[in-house]
Amino acid sequence: MLQLLTVVPAAAALLLAAAPAQTPGAGGSNNSPNVTGSGSVQSQPAVNPAGQTPPAVSGTPRFATAVGGKLLGLPDAAAPAIRDLRPGEPMVVVGHQGSILEVEVPGGITAWIYASYLREGKTEGTMETIEDGVNLRPQPRSDAKTIPIARAKKGQSFVVLGRSQDWVQVVCPSDLHGYVLLTDVVVSNDPPSAHEAELAAGRKWAEEARLAAVDAEKRRREEERKRKEEEEKRREAQRRESEARDSCARAMELLRGTPDASTRTRAKELLDAAAKLTTSEAVAADVKRGLERIELVAFLEKEREEERVREEKERQAKIQEAEERMHRVQTILDGQKDPKPIDPFGARFAGMGEVQRGLELPRGRVYTLSKGGRVLFYLTCPSKRYDVSDFLGREVGVVGSIKQIEGYPARVIEVERFEVLAN
Repeated sequence: MLQLLTVVPAAAALLLAAAPAQTPGAGGSNNSPNVTGSGSVQSQPAVNPAGQTPPAVSGTPRFATAVGGKLLGLPDAAAPAIRDLRPGEPMVVVGHQGSILEVEVPGGITAWIYASYLREGKTEGTMETIEDGVNLRPQPRSDAKTIPIARAKKGQSFVVLGRSQDWVQVVCPSDLHGYVLLTDVVVSNDPPSAHEAELAAGRKWAEEARLAAVDAEKRRREEERKRKEEEEKRREAQRRESEARDSCARAMELLRGTPDASTRTRAKELLDAAAKLTTSEAVAADVKRGLERIELVAFLEKEREEERVREEKERQAKIQEAEERMHRVQTILDGQKDPKPIDPFGARFAGMGEVQRGLELPRGRVYTLSKGGRVLFYLTCPSKRYDVSDFLGREVGVVGSIKQIEGYPARVIEVERFEVLAN
């Protein structure tokens, strides 16, 4: 059974209208009503601000209908309105003091509760309080004018009608009465039993409003569930993207320099995993570059191996040649760092051949010194004295130092001077 605290006494309401605003929370304030022993709502003497005595309303309960005006939550003409009265809205007068009538409203009494003091109810479309003394206010705000019309106990369940920012509109228990001005209603001489059809229509309107509110709350919860699902999907997508970026970065780190076959295999596993996780074009592009790097390094390694095999065959065929020639060939085959190439100019050049474009390496486009379709050396010019591309297609003699530099598939001549031997 729903339990509600007593309404605020009217005399106290007038005094508290000028008091500091209460916080949106629950209990402890002197301007809030206290719990009754039974939990029922008790009406308080009303105040007639004008000091006038209205026509007598005797023999309650009496049937009445609204002609307009406001439904109040407190027996005070100056109290904030709960809502507008619908013209013709039926009600039962259960008491009166001065010009204010206490009424039961089949259309229902509503109030506002600060959302922080509510949690989801056990049934759809409801919420329940999380502590004792939670204020029910006539309007969705907390100030000196919106004095609580009642206070709820912990665990009390309410049907939700609507929301406004941090406030939730709820249906109050049926034993909570409202208040109307005598001038806003027409009071009949009939008992309520003579107007059961009108009262039933009022209850039907309230029930339809309640059902509509329950449906709206169901939709809100469903939307909230979908929102949470979408948020979870978004977080999962972010996690996958983060994992994909991390895998891609680790793979690219493994591919620095000239990785061996096992390192390339591990890097490819990481890149394949990243490709399955990502939906990002940027990460997909990094994965593609990594895989191309693996293919390039594997190709260059195969080319070096084929070059080694060819040179070994040549060495075997020329084993009977002069010792110097054999030594130079052996130096090339064994990958020594500073061979002395054969040239008809008395070993003046570090190498001779045709300048050609080399493969695209991670450091950029490189140039080679080739002869007979075979790459002899890669060419660099650290001094920037020459633009190597100016000698493309020419047969040249190169003066410089022969070095083995990491990242190049073959030895490198650091050019000090070019001499064109033939165009």
